Amino acid sequence: MNPSDLSPVDPHARELVIEVAIALHATGASAHHLEDTIEELREALGLPFAVLATPTALFVSGDKAEVIPVRPGPTHLDRRVAIDRIAAAVASRGLSPKDGVIALRDLVQRPPAWPGWVRVFAQGLSAASAAALMGGAWVEVGLAGAIGLGAGLLASKLEARRSAARVELPLAALFASLAAGLVTEAFAVSVPRLTVAALIGFMPGLSMTVGLSELATGHWTSGAGRLSGVAATLLLLALGATVGWGLAEGIVGPWRELKAASAGVPSLAGALVAAPVAFAILLQARPRHIPLIALACWTAYGAARGGEALGGPVVGAGMGALAVGLLGNLVNRRLMLPAVVCTAPGLLVLVPGSVGFRGVQALVDQHTVEGVHTAFTAVFVAAALAAGLLLSHALLSPRRISRPNHGGLPMTTLF
Repeated sequence: MNPSDLSPVDPHARELVIEVAIALHATGASAHHLEDTIEELREALGLPFAVLATPTALFVSGDKAEVIPVRPGPTHLDRRVAIDRIAAAVASRGLSPKDGVIALRDLVQRPPAWPGWVRVFAQGLSAASAAALMGGAWVEVGLAGAIGLGAGLLASKLEARRSAARVELPLAALFASLAAGLVTEAFAVSVPRLTVAALIGFMPGLSMTVGLSELATGHWTSGAGRLSGVAATLLLLALGATVGWGLAEGIVGPWRELKAASAGVPSLAGALVAAPVAFAILLQARPRHIPLIALACWTAYGAARGGEALGGPVVGAGMGALAVGLLGNLVNRRLMLPAVVCTAPGLLVLVPGSVGFRGVQALVDQHTVEGVHTAFTAVFVAAALAAGLLLSHALLSPRRISRPNHGGLPMTTLF
């Protein structure tokens, strides 16, 4: 297909660009990534308009100016891969805009990579992994997995009911904190740590990092909106946990802060194997991408621990984000996969969601100084993550979607 064959007002080309923007927004793409992708696709198709992304709307300029209401969605790696391949195939003239629109609409009807019951299981697996990574004993690892599984099951049932979906987060937090408080008399466990581990799948640390990245790249509205959502999520989780702990104390009396001996290296090794599988399921990645996700998690964890030994947790977070960002861009350039396949799960190992939760919880409990200090720590860690990612893009830029395919996956293999 010749570039001259495409008119600037080609309805299918314009429709394709708008459909890509909507699809990226629905799969958790950041504002700067969305707008960069759309700009490259628009230039490749020779279209004289631009798209501006905000948290709740897409503004399309040009002769047919439009405001398209949208709702941001969670990160969905399987669909992000498919969207990237469709956009690249159209930009490189391997697919017509009309066929690209059809492929995108078929993608929306495509079943998720993992069914709901597997995602519930992944909530428990991620909770057990989080307890191990936080230095918990075997009993804490097992309890965190069981409570996380219960919280995930409760959340999935509430999510299926539209009238109850808005109370999903506080009720999941109430269940996890109540269960953690009730088992403390029978087991030597840290109730706050057990609660945080059980709720790790609900923590918005990844959104916090993306929001700060958006602010750093000048997308003020999207960044502020995303961070407002993070604050609301943390507040709902903290309120639910406060009620749950209060109920537990009313039933079994004040719980003591206990800590069993750490399970050590075997527990940590198991967590580093289980966590990538759990993250792949929660982020809706295809099974064939699990080895890449595992490599990203191990790279992030190793770089973060090395950086933390050198300069503390903030330096460790920055080093981990830099390493996983470079890995993601390398995979993007060599395997023609979106960098987010590596960066999203890698950042989940590093994100400060649990730190932010503890900060908000301290504020709710009127421990103002501790709460403010902990909350600022979470913000600094998230800022270090965002800075590490931005630096990785400066050192090794990701490919443009219109770049010809040299040795990577065939562009015609959209799914």
